[in-house]
Amino acid sequence: MGIVEQMKLNEQQQQAVEAITEKDVALVASAGTGKTYALVGCYLKLLEEGVVDNPHQIVAITFTRKAAREMRSRIRGRIGDYLKEGGPAGEWRDHYQRLESARIGTIHSLCSEIIRAHVHLAEVDPAFDVLDEGDAARMQARAVDRALEWAAEGDQRQKELLAWVGADDLESWLLKMLQQRLDVEPALKCARWTEWTKTLDARVELLKCFIQDPAVQEAFWHLGVLHEQGRVEMVRHETAPKVDALVEQIPEALALWREIAEAAAADDWAAVSRMMLPLREQLKRKGSKRNWAAFQPNAKDLISRLRESFDAQLSEWSGSGKGFDLGVDERLLEIMPPLAALHGQAAEIYDRAKERRRVLDFDDL
Repeated sequence: MGIVEQMKLNEQQQQAVEAITEKDVALVASAGTGKTYALVGCYLKLLEEGVVDNPHQIVAITFTRKAAREMRSRIRGRIGDYLKEGGPAGEWRDHYQRLESARIGTIHSLCSEIIRAHVHLAEVDPAFDVLDEGDAARMQARAVDRALEWAAEGDQRQKELLAWVGADDLESWLLKMLQQRLDVEPALKCARWTEWTKTLDARVELLKCFIQDPAVQEAFWHLGVLHEQGRVEMVRHETAPKVDALVEQIPEALALWREIAEAAAADDWAAVSRMMLPLREQLKRKGSKRNWAAFQPNAKDLISRLRESFDAQLSEWSGSGKGFDLGVDERLLEIMPPLAALHGQAAEIYDRAKERRRVLDFDDL
């Protein structure tokens, strides 16, 4: 009886183990359902079928050192039991003896091994040590503290960033950015602030075109006349007790339009952008065209025209259902360049500290 057969795997485990010699296999199951046991079977199957000559040709990766120790122990125990039960001694005894130096460990230990074998290509100190997570966190915190000191004494943009965000929040941001630098740094390198400015300007231009559109202005003017001449109230009384929906909608839309016009006149496009989605909400298909038939142009038609113009010209606002706050974009455009510079300063301080200690962290590996 072979070593894998002796394991008495269940049907699903058996399927995975049998497939491992021919194709990629993904084991997905909840905790305690036998994944590790199946993986041990896969490991042994590769040896039993001669897919590899010895354990040194298999790379087994785990998330933690504890899991790696457990994996090695289980494989060793299974081979040891097989030998005790009369399995072929020569080949399996060799496998058993080589297990101690087999590549069963964390991804970081594997990376460390590869780097040590090729230090001339990696351009690192041949005598480097691996920084554990606790030491890395402490060194990152010190680097962030020094970077914040640099910001406090830096140029005006750094001081404004510190004042706007606050020291505590900025410290938290920088720590997270250092901890996720493999994702953060490529994103910052790809950032094109001038393109961001162009996008912001383009959105302002869209708002201007809509607000200054003669057809839009004319439609709101007609709605204003209806309201000022008391015709909205007339429809309220005529349709009571079930009041036509436009009776409430028209005054709210007009009030918003006045606020939008005032903000646009003040060149406050951030405020304008925040009011556009509420305006779109007031241009929904409500009310009955028949209730407004006595007044020309018909209020229902005016609302429909405005909605169509809005959706055609401001699809970014109507399509997303969330709108845009250009104030947020403007603020981000102000803070991102100095934040990127501050992150670069913290990362440089952290890297210099690692060089002095001749260590690499998990991200380096």
